[in-house]
Amino acid sequence: MATLSEMTERVRDALRDSEKTFLSDTSIGNWLNEAQLDVNARLGVLKKGVDDTFDVNGKDTLPTDFLREDALYIATEESTSFDTPQFTNDEVFLSWKNGPGTPPGTLARIHNEKIETFPIAANKSYTMEYFYKPTRLEAGPDVSALPEELHVRLINYARAHAKWVEGEQGEGDRYWTLYTEGLPSAPTGLYRTRPGPFGFVAAPSYWDSEM
Repeated sequence: MATLSEMTERVRDALRDSEKTFLSDTSIGNWLNEAQLDVNARLGVLKKGVDDTFDVNGKDTLPTDFLREDALYIATEESTSFDTPQFTNDEVFLSWKNGPGTPPGTLARIHNEKIETFPIAANKSYTMEYFYKPTRLEAGPDVSALPEELHVRLINYARAHAKWVEGEQGEGDRYWTLYTEGLPSAPTGLYRTRPGPFGFVAAPSYWDSEM
């Protein structure tokens, strides 16, 4: 597993700045950290679970390293079973919450850095599996939590940006292609708060009811 220092040196191997005149180790380190965050957001490699309890309003604050939800299990009165809410968008969630009906199952949404449930899962314990943000690489001996085979991606990301700074557009583009080849498209950010699917049909509002 390559350390931050080792990856920085591998980036420098491709540059014409051995004297560190134009590019500092800090700049390279920032690019390596950008890369590991981007790679994980695209691939969803790093995942873990958390056990917690909803408050009286059926809400709870997201973990600070939360990237996106993978699965949510809410405890039921029967110890041998659990409820698996369906994450949905704001429109569907609020149409049920503010409407006259009750959804066929528990809904969940991510809003204002909190998980919210409806019908309200007041004071219920839950387990959430989620993809998390990798810890920043700060010190030389630090090692990325990403699998070792992805470390070359981080290096090529940093090489691309370094080459662009050096004014070598073609070389930067070449390393960028090596970085992105085979990776899914970059996420837009909506995946964090709108993980979907959005299968529930919205409840009728006042204006949809017969007069």
